[in-house]
Amino acid sequence: MKKGLIDNWTLERTVEGFDGTLQNPSAELQLLISSLVLWDEVCYYDNDYSEWWKYCSQREEVMQLLKMLTPIKTKPNSRVVSEAEQRYTNEFKDDYTGVVAKGALEYMLLADEQEMCYVPFRERAKFVRENNLYKDFNRYYTRMDLMETVDEEIVKYCKSVQDDVKKADLTIETSGIFDYIRRNANSVEELVEVVKELKKESMVKHYKKYMQRLEDMIDKGENVQCVLHEYKKGLVDILKDPYEVIKPKVKIERLGISFELVLPIKVRKHIKANMAFPAFIYDEAIGRKRKIL
Repeated sequence: MKKGLIDNWTLERTVEGFDGTLQNPSAELQLLISSLVLWDEVCYYDNDYSEWWKYCSQREEVMQLLKMLTPIKTKPNSRVVSEAEQRYTNEFKDDYTGVVAKGALEYMLLADEQEMCYVPFRERAKFVRENNLYKDFNRYYTRMDLMETVDEEIVKYCKSVQDDVKKADLTIETSGIFDYIRRNANSVEELVEVVKELKKESMVKHYKKYMQRLEDMIDKGENVQCVLHEYKKGLVDILKDPYEVIKPKVKIERLGISFELVLPIKVRKHIKANMAFPAFIYDEAIGRKRKIL
């Protein structure tokens, strides 16, 4: 699943909330930018009837972003649409509106058919979680989930800093990937270039290869929960402290007496290739410089 799928509803909200600058980015814009980095290709459903955002987005700035997406063609009367309608009617009609549930099902079926990963947002993401649909489709997480671990740790760090300097209790939200890109871009045009350059970095490629292996395991029905748990545990440990203490024993002989001393040494932790990119994003967010080995 090298492709991510963003729905048109998310794109509509991206266009609606875009003011031509990067100063007040909507959550949808941040999601879109992060997706462009985390997947080799980000697609949208070119279904001819819910794409008004194409025609109302007159700003050249937002069009630069939308041009980075790839259209996926599927006819409205295809199996995807009819199966989504049937399942919505039989299982979810009494509890969810069609625009939420039927729309999410349609995108999940399309993603499953084309071996992509659907990245839902807001109401549709809540619907998918509440009904455990990712597991039904053997797509029970997205690449965004593991990067959210990094965002959570960034928030924890910011809150601890606030406490230390006695600042007011402020609500902190972050999107580590987007924030990094915005810090290195003064315009949308520059943002597009930063995204393209970041995708070329070896640490990003290693991270995506690791995600691809996990996705292949999931696609085969293999249980990866233990792997994900160990990954998150190791990632959090790496993020919190770039150093570890080793205690080598030194043998000393004096006056015919032999004894050993333990001399603690603080050394930089070795970072696995698949964790280099998350660690980089975290360090950039908190202003910590660490050499990625």
